[in-house]
Amino acid sequence: MIVLTLLVLVAGLVLPSYAPRRAAAECEGEVDRLVALLTLARERAIATGMRHEVHFDPTTGQVEVVPLTVEEAPVVERLQLSERLRLARVAAAPIEAGVLDPLLLATGDAPLAWQITFYPEGIADAALVLMQSDEEAPYALAVDPLTGEAHALAAEELATLVGARR
Repeated sequence: MIVLTLLVLVAGLVLPSYAPRRAAAECEGEVDRLVALLTLARERAIATGMRHEVHFDPTTGQVEVVPLTVEEAPVVERLQLSERLRLARVAAAPIEAGVLDPLLLATGDAPLAWQITFYPEGIADAALVLMQSDEEAPYALAVDPLTGEAHALAAEELATLVGARR
């Protein structure tokens, strides 16, 4: 009986601290899926020789990969972000603008684009995608314009980024 009581007490202490970690892990999983979708857009642009755009809808949380062709192009892939994570800002600079560091797009002066273009040469628009979780934790990913590769920002980069926006 004493052992059972101790187990209940320990469980009562451990379970409340588990919920925030689970929520954070789910948000990180969403960010990873978004990075995978951007990677798909880059790979499709290279493979098909056609530019591909990724469109973000901040009201619905829907993200779509669309090839840019002469005729009406079908959506290649679609991702629905969970209600736990919302799009806060998508800033992008066309490759012609010469922005080589996507973190420069963190300021309020950067144009809101809500779309990122990937080119057949493997390059892309410099882009920064900022997201906010239910717990007000920020998440972000960046697209390197020279390689077209997307990556989630590490905690240190994110802390610098959040400080720059204030």
